[in-house]
Amino acid sequence: MMLRRCMGFASAIGVVLLSDPAFSQASDYVRTDPHVRLRTQAGLPVASAVGDIRILNEAYLAGGGASSLVARRGRSGRWTVSFVIQRPGDPTQSWTLGRTTAAALEKVLDDPGAFAPQPAPAEFASCLDPPFTRTEVSWKGRTEVIQQDCGTWGAVARIQNLLESGMPD
Repeated sequence: MMLRRCMGFASAIGVVLLSDPAFSQASDYVRTDPHVRLRTQAGLPVASAVGDIRILNEAYLAGGGASSLVARRGRSGRWTVSFVIQRPGDPTQSWTLGRTTAAALEKVLDDPGAFAPQPAPAEFASCLDPPFTRTEVSWKGRTEVIQQDCGTWGAVARIQNLLESGMPD
């Protein structure tokens, strides 16, 4: 009898949750946000997709698949970075930026002109399998979203290089 009551209660909770618009929106977020999708497929929690900087790279014909690079600045001022790639068997990686790299990163982020639209350099004018890079930066009250195809340049390239410089081998 107690088991039946518990099961009935659990079913009622499930119906409430599944019919709740907030739950539905959260479920849509997991399905539609590519960082969340890649990270949950790799066994990481949804919260691992939240950060001050998020960089999504996709290039399928070149065999690269998709990758998610997320960086967070903690209260202590230390930057932690995590990297997930879609290919099976590739481990997720996490690291902390050194002080010099963190200072250089923050200098780019603090530059108000760094994210001004820039035309693609000639070498990125066209490509067969355009690698797609979407960079999202939330820093000191402003949000920037930059999309680049066929490679990265300008502030996006500087940020990505600084973040990846601490990546373990």
